[in-house]
Amino acid sequence: MITFGLTGGIASGKSTVTKTFRNHGIPMVDADVIARQVVEVGTYGLHQVIGAFGTQYLQTDGTLDRIGLGKHIFANREARNLIDKIMLPLISAESDVQLKKLHEGGHVIVGYDAALICEMGNCENFRPLIVVHCPRDTQVARLMSRNSLTRDEAVARIEAQMAVEKKIALADYVVDTSGSIEYSIKQTEEIIQILKEKSNGSD
Repeated sequence: MITFGLTGGIASGKSTVTKTFRNHGIPMVDADVIARQVVEVGTYGLHQVIGAFGTQYLQTDGTLDRIGLGKHIFANREARNLIDKIMLPLISAESDVQLKKLHEGGHVIVGYDAALICEMGNCENFRPLIVVHCPRDTQVARLMSRNSLTRDEAVARIEAQMAVEKKIALADYVVDTSGSIEYSIKQTEEIIQILKEKSNGSD
């Protein structure tokens, strides 16, 4: 069984890599999706978050105001530490459940897509570790466009994560997404071939 990790900085191009794995029949557990699931209406996670940050971050339909809370936590280190203390154990526990379920369902190779694998000291639990990266200016521009952020807001979110150079130093494989989408896919497909060979018992 192989449970590999896929990580990289925010807006580094992981979605293209994840899609390529899925297109090749390799399921991916996405920590961002789980982060939404664990704070859905009626969950323990939502209760914890609102208890810590206040009902001003509840929308009229009872869902979490993720945009408002996001702006608050990325502008405030104490708030960011508090949200991590609440959310990371919930995300980790649910991720483990979903990864185990996929393996039990017959998938030999399963991936875990999470931005904070390295920050949480979880690299050894997700080997091989694949790190996706692109130049800092490209990352900032992508994040500004994707999330409608100012440059300062985008930079703050990038700097809240571990420097990509440190992640690359921990990686088994690296995907450079600074070029075309086709080039990103080509690199990913080369890694997929290696993983399939490993899963078949060859090196």
